[in-house]
Amino acid sequence: MKTRLLFGLFIFFTGQFYAAEIYIRVLKTGTHYATVYNQTQYNSTNIFRFFDLPGGNISIQIIEQSTGTFIWNSSMYLNSNQRIVAEIDNAGNLIILQNVTVEYSNWYTPVNSGNSLINGGTQSTFPNNGTNMGNNSGSNAVGVNNQMFTQFLATLDKESFDSKKLEKSKRYIDKGNLNASQIAEIAKKFSFDSNRLDWTKYAYSKCSDKVNYFILKDVFSFNSSYDELEDYTLNH
Repeated sequence: MKTRLLFGLFIFFTGQFYAAEIYIRVLKTGTHYATVYNQTQYNSTNIFRFFDLPGGNISIQIIEQSTGTFIWNSSMYLNSNQRIVAEIDNAGNLIILQNVTVEYSNWYTPVNSGNSLINGGTQSTFPNNGTNMGNNSGSNAVGVNNQMFTQFLATLDKESFDSKKLEKSKRYIDKGNLNASQIAEIAKKFSFDSNRLDWTKYAYSKCSDKVNYFILKDVFSFNSSYDELEDYTLNH
């Protein structure tokens, strides 16, 4: 009887406090190690699934295998019986795709009781608070989610003229903020520095991580174009 009671209490506390889960996909090419709490995984798919995590503040580290450099080194708060589905984009942002409540009928059978995006149906992006290889440098670099942004870039590729690309890009950023990395990706779609300069000046006020605007230097063909942008940002 005592043994059953102790086993029952073990099952109860395990299900209650060690039932959090996190799924992470790394979009950056290459192979990586992933450590969440006290669990470490390595595989060639860059998709990692961690189970039996305690509720609370959980450390997350993603390390590029070839260089030993952190892609992500920060933490996230997990509730008990919660599954977080997230991805880390090429810029080093961790984007939460889903926040799912998981109920357990017993310690080995999870039952999904809900499947919803957090914050009223919108995705959430978190900058890396530690060392990373992206362009965020730990700043608040919230932009649109990676999948939708990629789709927008594809629509620009269908346009033959810079003038049309510029018009679409300005309408796009008017509807929400982009981070410096995303602004740079759009700038690369233009054929001429004059249009890149027009775009990057316009986008500056809508950039979510202005401290990283220096990365725009690489998108220009001439240093003088970036110098003009730099002068613009100093006065706005």
